[in-house]
Amino acid sequence: MKLILVRHGQTEENRKNIAQGQLPGTLSVKGISQAKKVGKKLAKKKIDKIYSSPLRRAKQTAKEIKEFVVEPKIEFIDELKERNFGKFQGKPYTSKWNQLVWTPGFLKLFGGEGNDDFMKRVKSFLRRVKKGNKRKTILVIAHKRIIQGLIGINKNIPMEKMHKIKIPKNAKIIELEFE
Repeated sequence: MKLILVRHGQTEENRKNIAQGQLPGTLSVKGISQAKKVGKKLAKKKIDKIYSSPLRRAKQTAKEIKEFVVEPKIEFIDELKERNFGKFQGKPYTSKWNQLVWTPGFLKLFGGEGNDDFMKRVKSFLRRVKKGNKRKTILVIAHKRIIQGLIGINKNIPMEKMHKIKIPKNAKIIELEFE
């Protein structure tokens, strides 16, 4: 199975270095343009299924991509929501944010989603998608941490090194093969 992972387009919050977590977010003008460019690139590929996070920024990205990828329909999946950042949602973040997010117990202390719970959710999504899709190409429109989690699973990266996975840029396409 091939997963084509796309991080949502740039949001107004991304521009301001705001930690969005499970807040909806709104695509910026640049983000809409990025999503359209991704749609044009993906129009040339055979895609069997499309899954997206239901958060507004991912939905807006999916909508723009869908103008170019007519079939199949988009299925919105809660498991693809960004990680819950607890009290940090809606607040500015620092350059060490990626490392802090993956520090064991850190987010849980502040009402957020712990590493184990988050990765269970990512693995649950992956199990769901693998069923009946062995030789299929699946488009997934999601968020930074979801994509980091899927890359970590694919590359067998231990939890304590997840923060070292390169953060995908907005509207970046990453392709992974899963057995």
